[in-house]
Amino acid sequence: MPPNGTPEKGLVEPDVAIRPCPGELMTVRRTGFGPGLYWSCHLRPGRREVVHWFDSPARKLYEISETIVTREVEILGLECFEVWIKERGPDEADWRLPDRFEYFHADGNGTHWVRPRDADRYDLADGIIPDFDDAGAWALQDEAEGVAPHEISSDGPRENNVVEVVDLALGGRTFRCLREIFFEMQRNHAYGGDVFRREDGTTVYYRRLLGEWSEEAMQLAGAPEYDWGERILRVWYSCVLVEEEG
Repeated sequence: MPPNGTPEKGLVEPDVAIRPCPGELMTVRRTGFGPGLYWSCHLRPGRREVVHWFDSPARKLYEISETIVTREVEILGLECFEVWIKERGPDEADWRLPDRFEYFHADGNGTHWVRPRDADRYDLADGIIPDFDDAGAWALQDEAEGVAPHEISSDGPRENNVVEVVDLALGGRTFRCLREIFFEMQRNHAYGGDVFRREDGTTVYYRRLLGEWSEEAMQLAGAPEYDWGERILRVWYSCVLVEEEG
């Protein structure tokens, strides 16, 4: 089903103001899937989230995504969660990707993406899904984009990231959040993210960052910039949580 109150074309990202809260401590335990999808949804049956995606530097709406955690299933002998995902453009008829199911498992090391081994044979968008009891048909992904750490703290260790407690004013709403700015190298190129999570682990705002090396980043003049040593990263796109239930 489409999000309530389908937005008009040209909707602009809400105004954002960030106020640090020095000395405040917060620990967030994530319960959602990892950075490979660049958004984290709580993994519990019945959870529904709707997110607006805005391009940069124009800050105009270009995509709406909706996730619903439909059920728990057992795959590879592990407790997993089935998540229905719908992505579309600002117009209801402007589909980005087919509706599809994805599967995730959470353990003490983080959240893992569980996917069919044979992507040519199985199509999650068309509902062609391997038997959950067929262990040979599934793979637990452990690469960087398949695993996300469970717990993040403003008082924890730092490695290529900044973690602090802030008050985030987002349009007409204000949230006390744990802010995490992280940087990473992929194939000798710099990426990053600026994530704002409530204490219950819900991501309410996210900025994806892109290093200046790429053709895409060269088109981002005027977008907010982040310094990482000698590297400059710019905001590539932003995501705002607009609906949640369950």
